[in-house]
Amino acid sequence: QYEFSDANLAALNKQAASLASAWCRAPLVYGGGYRGWLTLNSLETGKRLFRTEGNQHGASNYIQWRTGMSAHDGYPGFRTDQLLPVSKAISFANVALVHVGTNDLIQEQLPSVTTGNTPAVAFANLKAIVENLLNANAELQVIVAQIIPTTPTKTVKDKKGKVLWPPTGYDSAAINQLI
Repeated sequence: QYEFSDANLAALNKQAASLASAWCRAPLVYGGGYRGWLTLNSLETGKRLFRTEGNQHGASNYIQWRTGMSAHDGYPGFRTDQLLPVSKAISFANVALVHVGTNDLIQEQLPSVTTGNTPAVAFANLKAIVENLLNANAELQVIVAQIIPTTPTKTVKDKKGKVLWPPTGYDSAAINQLI
């Protein structure tokens, strides 16, 4: 039975920072997120450095589909409380990159949403997610990414002029104070 400790957090953050600086660049114009860069870098080196695993294939680019690296378990928009059940699934992965918490902070500060996911609750959920992942696969190496600060955003409207983003009450400065 694995129990997450605060002492592990510094080592996990160091691993995540190293991974990000080595593999991540500006977004690919054809999508795929950080997984797109991992795939591209693998192909550039002539070695298949990783394989993705998961129950989803959305937001993958054509290179990921052609190389069989489109599977993932990314859940855009999900909060930590919504990911708790997902984290209990059996996994055969060697490494899991866990990047959660931003949606908790964004959604909690909106007047139209009441999640109860304060930073303390989100952190408790993160600890439970890591414990669940390791209890499902003791060999798994978990890398926990830090919450990325949000930035002021342009207003996005649909064709009829309805504001799609940001939602009413969105305040990037208030969110960043919680990080």
